[in-house]
Amino acid sequence: MDLKDGPNGEKVGLDDFVVANGEAAFRKLVQDAVDAKPQGEADAKEELNVSAVKALALIARSQAEFWHDDSLAAWATIGKRSLKVKSPAFKSWLTNAYRKQASEIAPAEALNNAINLVEAEAVWDGPADTPHVRVAGHNGNILVALYDAADTVVEIGPGWWRPCPEPPVRFARPPTAKPLPVPERGGDLDALRELLNLGSDDDGREQFTLLVGWVCGAFLPGGPYPVLNLAGEHGSAKSTTATVLKRLTDPGKAELRKTPKESRDLMIAAANNHLLVFDNLSYLHQWFSDDLCCLATGGGFSTRALYADDQEMVFDAKRPVIVGGIEDFVKSADLLSRLIAVRLPAIPEEKRMEESVFWARFEKAQPQILGAIFDRLAVGLATLPTVALTKLPRMADFAKFAFACEGGGDEAKSPFLTAYTANRSGSQEAAVENSSVAQAVVKFMATLKDQGGSWEGTATELLTQLEAHGPTTDPKPKDWPAFASDVTNRITRIADDLRKVHGIDFQKARRNGGNRERYLTLKFVGGGTGVPAGGTGGGTGVPETSGRTEVPKETDFNDGRRDRGTGRDRVPGPTPAPPRKDWRFGSPDRNSTKAKGGPA
Repeated sequence: MDLKDGPNGEKVGLDDFVVANGEAAFRKLVQDAVDAKPQGEADAKEELNVSAVKALALIARSQAEFWHDDSLAAWATIGKRSLKVKSPAFKSWLTNAYRKQASEIAPAEALNNAINLVEAEAVWDGPADTPHVRVAGHNGNILVALYDAADTVVEIGPGWWRPCPEPPVRFARPPTAKPLPVPERGGDLDALRELLNLGSDDDGREQFTLLVGWVCGAFLPGGPYPVLNLAGEHGSAKSTTATVLKRLTDPGKAELRKTPKESRDLMIAAANNHLLVFDNLSYLHQWFSDDLCCLATGGGFSTRALYADDQEMVFDAKRPVIVGGIEDFVKSADLLSRLIAVRLPAIPEEKRMEESVFWARFEKAQPQILGAIFDRLAVGLATLPTVALTKLPRMADFAKFAFACEGGGDEAKSPFLTAYTANRSGSQEAAVENSSVAQAVVKFMATLKDQGGSWEGTATELLTQLEAHGPTTDPKPKDWPAFASDVTNRITRIADDLRKVHGIDFQKARRNGGNRERYLTLKFVGGGTGVPAGGTGGGTGVPETSGRTEVPKETDFNDGRRDRGTGRDRVPGPTPAPPRKDWRFGSPDRNSTKAKGGPA
């Protein structure tokens, strides 16, 4: 029975009801209760679920901001952390939030219905935005999510870096991400140099310069990102070096990966990591090589969202990638053109170190190494507006930023640009050596040097000439053209490398007149490094010492920006950051971000 409250809202008992309304009214109240249809268990459960859904949705709206990305996936931002609404992490968060409010666990059906409700609101009523993983850009600055318990974000600007209590972008929190340490000031890159197996000669200094430039580029929002190829024999610390770089930029639970089975697996890994490392590779499938090119410079790749439907899932972002292995596994000219190749020397047994000792040293040095990298990035952002390279290499945006992180200056004296140019030359030589078609073109053109050094004809005629100078094996190599129509495509892919290495220019044209016949031309235009056809060289894109541009000697490194090749910065120190009341990264002078070893 339901006894109505009194005039002032006070509770009314049976005695009070009889006195106020009489015995007849009381008897009618009892009879009405007896005659009433009892509420079934299903109806009671449904009413409970409806109430729980409303309560869950109310809690979610009051504590999270809902939005969607360009693929119409729903997201919830809670503080500085963004979670996919359909993720286990968001479901766990909402369950816990309800538990705190109601002191009980929400019914499973109500929880799922509430999630569906806020998902619809996020997709159809919420704003559109972009979820970032680890690194983002805003107004020319770099933002790095540490993914620690406090959801710390570091903002790096022209000449400064500092904590960012209210990030202007949204960071996704992948379930596999691990935290970066809070960076510390006062460090330099000598500590990183001492942890890497690069040798102490000119090659070692050159390769350390490339690695520092690559690490700085890995924090550049939007890339492009050259693929870093770590090569070397057994016992050269390839895996350890890759792990060090992973932990300095984007630590995660899956540090070293094997070759993915398909593009979909690669896409999922790239969506949940800023840096991907593929180790112990011996062969690259063509699809995997092409996908790595897309990750390096953009272009996007797609696959089905589910095998049972026709919905397309597109990934159109760039990611830094490291590949490592012993064998000659990088063959594609497209990938070689996006490569930075570093060859690691073998470690003598007497110089090996126990892993526990090594990683303890790394963890101790990591905060200051990260601070030194942020110092470099701050210098790069301050210098970049003044950089105007006279010659733009492949991956030009990356090269400009890495050069700016050195402090700019004279291009001819830049340790990074010198090393990068040499490395690119080695990769181009490897691309030519790996192509049976390119080798045949070089041999064919060598027979024409005394006849003007040029040729003109159709694709069919060119294939006939190349057959006479090509491989004699049966069957032919996989990259050998089976038809005349394949010749043009094969040479086009390698044309830039032929021009840079052998000075051979390839062009396609149409004749004037009636049928506008297509024809091809090959011509010596000079230049090139002149590596002979069939010469020695690696296929990994790791240049040997022969035929490469030399890095300035030790005296040239000490030019006011580098300390005799040791890695200690002599670049201008970052300028003080604008003061903030919430400064947390400590030093006695909280506005000082000058790198150790910088000018007094």
